[in-house]
Amino acid sequence: MNGDGDFQRDAANSEELQERLNRKIGRRNRLIVFTCVAISAVILLTVGFVCTKMFFTVDEIEVVCSDGHDGSEILAASGLQKGKVIFLVSTAKTEKQVLDAFPFIEKVELIKEYPNRLVLRTANEIPLFYYHTGNEDGGYAVVARSQKLLALCSSEPEVLEKFGKLLKVEMPSVKYAVVGEKLRYYERGDSMYIPELISSLGQFDLGAEPFLLHATSRFDIILYCGGNEKESAKYEILLGNKDQLEDKLFFAEGIIGQLEEGFSGIVSVEDPKNGYARPRKDA
Repeated sequence: MNGDGDFQRDAANSEELQERLNRKIGRRNRLIVFTCVAISAVILLTVGFVCTKMFFTVDEIEVVCSDGHDGSEILAASGLQKGKVIFLVSTAKTEKQVLDAFPFIEKVELIKEYPNRLVLRTANEIPLFYYHTGNEDGGYAVVARSQKLLALCSSEPEVLEKFGKLLKVEMPSVKYAVVGEKLRYYERGDSMYIPELISSLGQFDLGAEPFLLHATSRFDIILYCGGNEKESAKYEILLGNKDQLEDKLFFAEGIIGQLEEGFSGIVSVEDPKNGYARPRKDA
C-alpha cells in the first residue's frame, strides 16, 4: 500500500513540475516574441526615419504670386523652410500665417509635390471700389469684391496712383472698417449688394463709363456715368432699391441704346417695366 501511495505522490509531483516547466517555457517564448517584435519595430522605425530624412526632406520651395511680385516676403511670413520633413509641414497653418500677414492676398494654396518640393501659390484681392471715410483730414478706403478693406489712402490721387481707376461709392453707414478685414455695416441689408452690383457692370453697355455709385441707402441707388461730377454726368441712372439690380441694368442698357446721340439726362429703371429717359433740364 505504501508503494502505491509513494507512486501517486511521485506522479503528482511530476505533473506539477511539468506544468511549472511549461509555464516557464511559455513565458520565455512570449518574451522572445516580444523582444523580436520590439527589435523589428525599432529597426523599421529607424529605417523609416532615415528614409524619410533622406528622401522626404524639403529641398525646394517655390512661391508663385498672381501679380508677379517678389515672393520673398510671403515666403518669410509663411514659415516654410528647407530641411523640414514634407509630411510634417502644416498646410492650414502655413496658409493662415500668410493671410494674416498680407491683407491684400485673397487666397493661399500650399501644394506638396512629393518627395521634396513645396509650391506656395497666392492670389491677390482685386480692388473693386473706394469710398470717402468721412474723416476731416481726408481718408479714402479701397475695398475688394470680398468687401475686405485693402488700404487707406490720404487722397483720391493716391488711390489712382496705387490702384488705378476705381469706381467711387457713396456708402451706407459703415460700422467696422479695419485694413485686412471685411467691412461691417450698421444695417445687415447693406451687405454684399454693392460689390455684386459693381462686378456686374462689365456685362452692360451703358453708353459711358460709370464713375460714381450713390448708395447711401439701399432703397435709393443711383449710378452716374460719363464725367466726373454728378451735375455734369452724361447719364444719371435711377435704380431704386437693391432688388433685381442686374435686370434693371439690362433695361437701362436697352433704353440708352435707343437714345439720340448727344442725349444727357436721367434714365429711370426703378420700375423696369416702366423705364424712361428724359433730359436733365426737364427733371
